[in-house]
Amino acid sequence: MLSKIKGPSGDQIHDFRDKISDKIEFMACQRGVHSFCFTNKSPYHETIDFDVHVGHFSYYEHFRPLLDQTCKLEEALYNIQFEQHWLEAQTERDGSQSKP
Repeated sequence: MLSKIKGPSGDQIHDFRDKISDKIEFMACQRGVHSFCFTNKSPYHETIDFDVHVGHFSYYEHFRPLLDQTCKLEEALYNIQFEQHWLEAQTERDGSQSKP
């Protein structure tokens, strides 16, 4: 896996390559939006646990779009699960009605 961290001005701060399992800690020294990029060149599925800790309240506004999109994703996933549950119940009901 390859991961990169870029600072607010686009300058590369960290570059981690070929890490199979590692804990990477990073502390922002500049104010502004930082970007994180994870690339999987392996044919295998990888899971990334990603925690962001904000030490200063003024940085919160930078995470608002991420939090908004996360809420929308959560709602969409709930709707999909509801629809799947409804379809399973409908299929089960239709199957039981066709039996003599």
